[in-house]
Amino acid sequence: MGLTKYGSFDPDVTGAESEKKTSYGAKVGGGYLFDIGNFKLGGEGGAVDLGKAKFTFAGQESTVKAILGYVAAIGVLPFNDQFSMHLKLGLAAGSSKASTPVGSSTGTSVKPMYGIGGQFEISKSFGIRAELEAYEAGKKGDANDPNDFNTLAKINMVSAGIVYKFGN
Repeated sequence: MGLTKYGSFDPDVTGAESEKKTSYGAKVGGGYLFDIGNFKLGGEGGAVDLGKAKFTFAGQESTVKAILGYVAAIGVLPFNDQFSMHLKLGLAAGSSKASTPVGSSTGTSVKPMYGIGGQFEISKSFGIRAELEAYEAGKKGDANDPNDFNTLAKINMVSAGIVYKFGN
Protein backbone atom coordinates (compact mmCIF):
# COMPACT_ATOMS: atom_id res chain seq x y z
CA MET A 1 0.00 0.00 0.00
CA GLY A 2 1.29 3.45 -0.75
CA LEU A 3 0.84 7.05 -1.71
CA THR A 4 1.10 8.06 -5.35
CA LYS A 5 1.80 11.47 -6.81
CA TYR A 6 0.89 12.19 -10.40
CA GLY A 7 3.25 14.65 -12.07
CA SER A 8 2.59 17.31 -14.68
CA PHE A 9 0.83 16.47 -17.89
CA ASP A 10 2.14 17.94 -21.15
CA PRO A 11 0.19 21.23 -21.51
CA ASP A 12 1.11 21.50 -25.21
CA VAL A 13 -0.80 18.29 -25.89
CA THR A 14 -3.55 18.30 -23.30
CA GLY A 15 -4.16 21.93 -22.47
CA ALA A 16 -4.26 20.69 -18.88
CA GLU A 17 -3.41 23.01 -16.06
CA SER A 18 -0.80 21.15 -14.05
CA GLU A 19 -2.09 20.10 -10.65
CA LYS A 20 0.10 17.47 -9.06
CA LYS A 21 -2.26 15.27 -7.11
CA THR A 22 -1.74 12.64 -4.48
CA SER A 23 -3.74 9.42 -4.47
CA TYR A 24 -3.52 5.96 -2.93
CA GLY A 25 -2.10 2.96 -4.74
CA ALA A 26 -1.54 -0.73 -4.13
CA LYS A 27 0.85 -3.33 -5.47
CA VAL A 28 1.59 -7.00 -5.21
CA GLY A 29 4.72 -8.72 -6.44
CA GLY A 30 7.20 -11.52 -6.12
CA GLY A 31 10.76 -12.27 -7.01
CA TYR A 32 13.93 -14.25 -6.44
CA LEU A 33 17.38 -13.22 -5.16
CA PHE A 34 20.76 -14.90 -5.71
CA ASP A 35 23.58 -14.45 -3.16
CA ILE A 36 26.73 -13.09 -4.79
CA GLY A 37 29.11 -12.71 -1.87
CA ASN A 38 27.93 -9.81 0.25
CA PHE A 39 25.61 -8.63 -2.52
CA LYS A 40 22.29 -10.05 -3.79
CA LEU A 41 21.02 -9.82 -7.34
CA GLY A 42 17.69 -10.99 -8.69
CA GLY A 43 14.45 -10.28 -10.46
CA GLU A 44 11.05 -9.03 -9.38
CA GLY A 45 7.66 -8.66 -11.02
CA GLY A 46 4.28 -7.42 -9.98
CA ALA A 47 1.10 -5.48 -10.59
CA VAL A 48 0.52 -1.88 -9.52
CA ASP A 49 -2.68 0.17 -9.25
CA LEU A 50 -1.47 3.77 -9.10
CA GLY A 51 -4.79 5.30 -8.08
CA LYS A 52 -6.52 8.30 -9.66
CA ALA A 53 -5.48 11.95 -10.09
CA LYS A 54 -7.67 14.94 -10.78
CA PHE A 55 -6.67 17.92 -12.91
CA THR A 56 -8.28 20.77 -14.80
CA PHE A 57 -8.71 20.39 -18.57
CA ALA A 58 -10.23 23.31 -20.52
CA GLY A 59 -11.88 24.54 -17.31
CA GLN A 60 -13.42 21.14 -16.52
CA GLU A 61 -12.36 18.77 -13.74
CA SER A 62 -10.89 15.61 -15.26
CA THR A 63 -9.26 12.41 -13.98
CA VAL A 64 -6.42 10.06 -14.95
CA LYS A 65 -6.12 6.49 -13.62
CA ALA A 66 -3.17 4.13 -14.24
CA ILE A 67 -2.69 0.37 -13.79
CA LEU A 68 0.63 -1.36 -14.64
CA GLY A 69 2.51 -4.62 -14.56
CA TYR A 70 6.29 -4.55 -14.17
CA VAL A 71 9.43 -6.69 -14.35
CA ALA A 72 12.68 -5.43 -12.87
CA ALA A 73 16.21 -6.40 -11.98
CA ILE A 74 16.91 -5.79 -8.30
CA GLY A 75 20.22 -5.37 -6.49
CA VAL A 76 20.32 -5.67 -2.71
CA LEU A 77 23.12 -4.46 -0.43
CA PRO A 78 22.76 -5.85 3.13
CA PHE A 79 24.27 -3.65 5.84
CA ASN A 80 23.82 -6.29 8.55
CA ASP A 81 21.55 -9.28 9.27
CA GLN A 82 18.50 -7.05 9.71
CA PHE A 83 18.77 -4.05 7.37
CA SER A 84 19.39 -3.79 3.62
CA MET A 85 18.97 -1.24 0.82
CA HIS A 86 17.95 -2.05 -2.75
CA LEU A 87 17.81 -0.55 -6.23
CA LYS A 88 15.58 -1.75 -9.04
CA LEU A 89 15.43 -1.02 -12.74
CA GLY A 90 12.93 -2.47 -15.17
CA LEU A 91 10.04 -2.04 -17.55
CA ALA A 92 6.41 -1.30 -16.73
CA ALA A 93 3.59 -2.07 -19.16
CA GLY A 94 0.09 -0.88 -18.62
CA SER A 95 -2.62 1.58 -19.37
CA SER A 96 -3.91 4.91 -18.25
CA LYS A 97 -7.31 6.40 -18.82
CA ALA A 98 -8.06 10.12 -18.99
CA SER A 99 -11.70 11.05 -18.44
CA THR A 100 -13.21 14.48 -19.04
CA PRO A 101 -16.83 15.66 -19.04
CA VAL A 102 -16.82 15.39 -22.86
CA GLY A 103 -15.29 11.92 -23.21
CA SER A 104 -12.39 9.67 -22.34
CA SER A 105 -9.24 8.24 -23.90
CA THR A 106 -7.12 5.22 -22.99
CA GLY A 107 -3.42 4.84 -23.69
CA THR A 108 -1.14 1.86 -23.30
CA SER A 109 2.64 1.89 -23.07
CA VAL A 110 5.81 0.07 -22.10
CA LYS A 111 8.10 2.48 -20.26
CA PRO A 112 11.17 2.25 -17.99
CA MET A 113 10.61 2.17 -14.23
CA TYR A 114 13.06 2.44 -11.34
CA GLY A 115 13.05 2.38 -7.58
CA ILE A 116 15.08 2.61 -4.38
CA GLY A 117 14.21 1.28 -0.96
CA GLY A 118 15.13 -0.44 2.25
CA GLN A 119 14.10 -3.55 4.10
CA PHE A 120 14.13 -4.47 7.79
CA GLU A 121 14.08 -8.20 8.65
CA ILE A 122 11.70 -9.05 11.48
CA SER A 123 12.57 -12.77 11.33
CA LYS A 124 14.03 -15.27 8.83
CA SER A 125 10.72 -15.36 6.98
CA PHE A 126 9.25 -11.86 7.39
CA GLY A 127 10.44 -8.36 6.60
CA ILE A 128 9.13 -4.82 6.25
CA ARG A 129 9.98 -3.00 3.01
CA ALA A 130 9.67 0.69 2.19
CA GLU A 131 10.44 2.07 -1.27
CA LEU A 132 10.09 4.91 -3.73
CA GLU A 133 9.33 3.95 -7.34
CA ALA A 134 8.89 6.05 -10.49
CA TYR A 135 6.60 5.03 -13.37
CA GLU A 136 5.24 6.43 -16.62
CA ALA A 137 1.98 5.26 -18.17
CA GLY A 138 -0.16 6.09 -21.17
CA LYS A 139 0.42 7.83 -24.48
CA LYS A 140 0.67 11.34 -25.85
CA GLY A 141 -2.51 12.40 -27.59
CA ASP A 142 -2.79 13.90 -31.04
CA ALA A 143 -2.90 17.69 -30.64
CA ASN A 144 -4.89 17.93 -33.90
CA ASP A 145 -7.60 15.53 -32.73
CA PRO A 146 -9.80 16.98 -29.94
CA ASN A 147 -11.08 13.47 -29.12
CA ASP A 148 -7.57 12.01 -28.60
CA PHE A 149 -6.60 13.12 -25.09
CA ASN A 150 -3.12 12.88 -23.69
CA THR A 151 -3.05 10.09 -21.11
CA LEU A 152 0.74 10.14 -20.51
CA ALA A 153 1.42 10.58 -16.80
CA LYS A 154 4.56 10.46 -14.67
CA ILE A 155 3.73 8.86 -11.34
CA ASN A 156 5.82 8.35 -8.20
CA MET A 157 4.81 5.87 -5.52
CA VAL A 158 6.01 5.72 -1.92
CA SER A 159 4.99 2.41 -0.38
CA ALA A 160 5.48 0.18 2.62
CA GLY A 161 4.59 -3.45 2.91
CA ILE A 162 5.27 -6.91 4.28
CA VAL A 163 7.74 -9.32 2.64
CA TYR A 164 7.41 -13.07 3.08
CA LYS A 165 10.41 -15.22 2.14
CA PHE A 166 9.85 -18.84 1.09
CA GLY A 167 12.37 -21.59 1.68
CA ASN A 168 14.31 -20.21 4.64
